[in-house]
Parts: sequence; C-alpha cells; structure tokens
Amino acid sequence: MKKTRWLSLFTAGVLALGLILSGCSSSEGQSSQESSSSQTEESSQVTETKVPTLYIGTYDAEGNGSFQEFPFVSSGEVTPENLIAAMGELTGWDLTLSEDDPVTTGKGGMTVSFAPESAVFTGPPEEQKDEFHMYSSDQLCYTIFDSIQKTLRENFSPENPEALDIYYCTDGSTEIELDNLGVVVPIDEPYSHALFEQLLMSAVIAEPDETASEAA
Repeated sequence: MKKTRWLSLFTAGVLALGLILSGCSSSEGQSSQESSSSQTEESSQVTETKVPTLYIGTYDAEGNGSFQEFPFVSSGEVTPENLIAAMGELTGWDLTLSEDDPVTTGKGGMTVSFAPESAVFTGPPEEQKDEFHMYSSDQLCYTIFDSIQKTLRENFSPENPEALDIYYCTDGSTEIELDNLGVVVPIDEPYSHALFEQLLMSAVIAEPDETASEAA
C-alpha cells in the first residue's frame, strides 16, 4: 500500500518536472525567435538607410560620360544647397548659388539658381585639382549641370530619379546666358545633357552665318 502510494507520488513528481522543463524550453525558444526577428529587423533598417552621395561626371575624349561617387561627409542637414556646396568644396569649382531662393522645389521639380560669380559663368579656375581638371568652359558647364542633376535626383528621388526634373537659372528667375559659348539655357525646360549638346551645336552652326553676314 505504502509502496504503491510512493510510486504514484514519484510518478506525479516526474511528470510535473517534465512539464516545467518543457515550458522553460518553449519559453527560451520563443525568446530566441523574438530576439532573432528583432535583429533581422534592425539589420534590414540599417541596410535600407542610404548614405547621401555626391555624383561628379567624367567624360572621355569621345564624350562618353560616367559618374564618380563620393560620400557626403557632413554633420549638417542633407539639403540641396548643402550637397551642392559639398560638391564645390570637393572639386574646387565655384558653385556659389544665388542668395535669394538658391534652390526652389515645386511640382515641376527643383530649380537651381547660380550666382554671377559661379564657375558656370567664369569658366575653369586657374588652379585646378588634377582629379577634376576641366579643359574648356563648355566641358565645365555640362559637367556641373550633369553632376548637380544626378546628385539631386539620386538623393531626393532615389526610387525614380528620372521623375525629378532639374531646372537651372540665375538670380532666382532669369535664364542663364553663357555669352562665351553663345548659349542660353532655358529656364522653362528641364535640363538634360542632350539639350545642352544641342544648344552648343546650334551656337557653332550660327557662328559662321553671323561671320558671313558681317563680311557681306
């Protein structure tokens, strides 16, 4: 009788211990899964965080272009103005923008307004960095225009860069007249490299006609 009772108590104790151990194991497994899931989410968030990047155009002798990428190293806010200022500091080009409305944003895209002293108007600086050496005013202009366009698009419209139109002007609302190149960059038409090439080509074609007219 006593033996049977002790056996029953012993069996009940073993079963209870088994249930406790099973519960602990299940709890640890759940905790481990939750920890793993949390780490995965954190890793995903880090991966999705994109470091602001500066894009500087480079072109070979045939005019084929590509872009070098440089990280935006600054503790300041990521704004169009700050990105453009960082590009100027990196390359050595004067990318001074207009004091009033340097970059405006609207439904049509972004409009960048250059100051009269910027390299767009003054040409390549006398002392240049070898890595960003420009040989002519037209090369410098389309490199600046292309690089700013690429940088703004990739940083402010990364999912669909081409959807962000970039316009250029001076004094906030005046079209850019490049007298040394015979080119006027329209303020009401989105910039593109093809557009600037077309403007340069038109200026070259028009120049002989003007010379012939003067001779006559």
